[in-house]
Order: sequence, then structure tokens, then C-alpha cells
Amino acid sequence: MKSSIIWLDSVDSTNSEAKRCVSDVGSWTVISAKQQTHGRGQNGNKWFSEKSKNLTFSLILKDLSIRSRNQSAISEAISVAIVDALESYKITARIKWPNDIYCGKNKIGGILIEHSIMGDKIRWSIVGIGLNVNQRIFPLEIPNPTSMFLCCSDQDIEYPLDQVMERILFKFEEYHNTYLQNEDNLTGLRQIYQDLLISVKDLHL
Repeated sequence: MKSSIIWLDSVDSTNSEAKRCVSDVGSWTVISAKQQTHGRGQNGNKWFSEKSKNLTFSLILKDLSIRSRNQSAISEAISVAIVDALESYKITARIKWPNDIYCGKNKIGGILIEHSIMGDKIRWSIVGIGLNVNQRIFPLEIPNPTSMFLCCSDQDIEYPLDQVMERILFKFEEYHNTYLQNEDNLTGLRQIYQDLLISVKDLHL
């Protein structure tokens, strides 16, 4: 399915913007911004991203087939989709539970998912993704960042942001169609996810 993409120059948070317009747009709508003024990560953490250098976008999903008790499958599907997308650029990545994306010992991306749940039904999910793509220098207070640019052996390559995002969405759609549309298949998705997990001990942080 073709995503409808709304490109913004600046916004407080793509997840916040997605929540504001969720009733007015269709499923698979993407809110993407060149700059977030108040980007959010897990557990209330801030997400810093240099303007026009990285991907900060949120995907709105409605009327999902899976029930609320299996909502973690959405996080698993998008996590492995990002890893697959990076692999297509010859960048090896792993997942630090629950949904941070690491290259080696350095964090390249993170995911923030918010749901609206009624009973056993997920009314909508907003999948927020931050992926460091072309940024070269990070603030000192960020402990262990990296980017696709820094992970690449050819340091002259800059990646087109729209193409990287489309690759992630394409991979996620594959996992959505294979696993999220049939709850009987979630065991297979969970195994793929678990195989990609890396522990804090492994990272020696």
C-alpha cells in the first residue's frame, strides 16, 4: 500500500503532530519533519536531531488486525524492518530491547509508539521513528550516537532521506502483511526479533 507522506519544515514532535491530525487522515499516513523542536524518545527522553540531516517521522496506523494484548508486535515489526532496511545499505544493526537500534556499541535510531486502545481493539497506533542518517557531529551530552554516514566505509556518501524512509516503510509493510494481519503468525515475528536482540552486557555500556 502507498503511504501518504506529509512533509513539514519544522514541528514540535512528529508524534504530537500525528496525534493532532489522526482523526483527519487515513491509515498509513506519514508525518515527516526536517526539524523537531521538542522531539521525544522513550521514557520522556528528548530526541536530538540536526535539521535536514536525519529522519524524524511518524506513521499513523488504523484498524489493525491484531488485538491490544499483542500490541508489542508492532514495535517488533518496525524494529526488524529498520534493521532490514539498514542491511540493504550494507549497515549491520541490532536491536537493544525494546526498540533502540544499534550499530556496534553505538545508537543509530530509536522508536516511540503510542496507541489508542478501546477494550481489546487498537483504534490507532502512531509509530514514531528517529534514525540518524547524515549527521556527522553530535552534542557531547549524547553518550553513544552514530549515523548511517558514520557507519559507512565510504565517508563521502550522503543518503537521500526520502529514499531511506521509503525503504523502511517498504520493509515494514512486508512484515505487516506477513505477520500483523494474522495473529497466528506472530510467533515467527517474535523469533526474528529475538534473534536480533543485543543486551546491555554485550554493549559494555
